[in-house]
Amino acid sequence: MSKPKILTDRNLREVVSHGTTRFPFGYYIEDIQQFENGLVSSHWHKEFEFATVRQGQAQISIGTMTFPVQQGDGIFVNTGVMHAFQSQETTILPNILFDARMIAPEQTDIYEHFVAPFLQSGISHLVLHRSVPWQAQVLDMLEEIYFLCDREEKRNELEIHIRICQIWMLLAEHRAEMISDRQTGFTMQAQVRLQQMVQFIDREYAGSITLQEIADAACISKSEALRCFRVGMHCAPIQYVVAVRLERARSLLLTTLEPVTEIAFQVGFDNCSYFDRAFKKKYGMTPGQMRRQTGGAYGTANSL
Repeated sequence: MSKPKILTDRNLREVVSHGTTRFPFGYYIEDIQQFENGLVSSHWHKEFEFATVRQGQAQISIGTMTFPVQQGDGIFVNTGVMHAFQSQETTILPNILFDARMIAPEQTDIYEHFVAPFLQSGISHLVLHRSVPWQAQVLDMLEEIYFLCDREEKRNELEIHIRICQIWMLLAEHRAEMISDRQTGFTMQAQVRLQQMVQFIDREYAGSITLQEIADAACISKSEALRCFRVGMHCAPIQYVVAVRLERARSLLLTTLEPVTEIAFQVGFDNCSYFDRAFKKKYGMTPGQMRRQTGGAYGTANSL
């Protein structure tokens, strides 16, 4: 059975439509752990999104920020904001996505006064805590929406619309409490560029990779590539390449009987001595020592 995944275009915009033109609203309930590596990969969409952690705990990434959202709490993600969800345990996440038109059509007073400020302010997200009274109200109304969606009755469309407007009124009243993309340290454009470069490295790490090639993956200069990695990953692009190679090498050491020297070459190292030193610096032991410590059949393979 294939694992679920988020489908995106080159700019990491989700390509799936949520709802219809007549009712631009989508409801989903997902287990994050069922995705590849327990990761709902980085993506963005034009719809607003609300999600609740019904079971487990989710690690949510927005911009350069990564934070846990506990069971019973939730999150609001603004339109056009890059985000990802991750969990290594069963984590049930009901969520809704809806177009701004669900609140009010454009060129109306309601849209101008209550919707446009969210679209233009740079607000990125808000973690919803049940311990905060007004946020608990939002979470309760989300649960009511999930219940209505599960019933799938035609009149529920009006009930859902009413609750979305009630939720939006609460958000509008507390807009000053929300996080802007300036606070996350990353604009939408920078997030897309970084993800394009990271995806290129994750795909091509085993070959010879230059800084210019990494920058070309996002159609930017080398200096801008360095800046994106410094702000978003707190390291240089080549340091990230080495980190990916070491993690892949560690996985092969623990799951295969390939000789250590062969693993070094497979993951992109052309110098075994450097591989040995870099591996020990990251994991506190040489590749050969790690393999021997695993015991069993793994200890029979060659090592440096």
